[in-house]
Amino acid sequence: MLDEIETYPATQAALIVSVDRRMSDVDVAECVSLAIEMKNRSRRIVGIDVCGDPRKGGMQSFTQHLSRAKGAGLGLTVRITEVCDVHSVVCDSMTTFRFVAPREYN
Repeated sequence: MLDEIETYPATQAALIVSVDRRMSDVDVAECVSLAIEMKNRSRRIVGIDVCGDPRKGGMQSFTQHLSRAKGAGLGLTVRITEVCDVHSVVCDSMTTFRFVAPREYN
């Protein structure tokens, strides 16, 4: 997949590695480690995507892995699912937002 992505200009194509909230700690650690390793080999990995139902597994267990990814220069995308239990989503989202840098506005 990376070979195909890298046939395009860097401004047009890159890979974001997804980790699902339902994944085990070991699986998330492996995904982040592989993303960092590939980035360090100058492969076009630009970030980590956190996806999945926020009621299934909390962001607290992901914090060390997201910190490692951020420290390695990877970006972070987060998808927040619409659910009825708003309180759990808000708490989970606030944990996630600690890793998102404030946007700079000109």
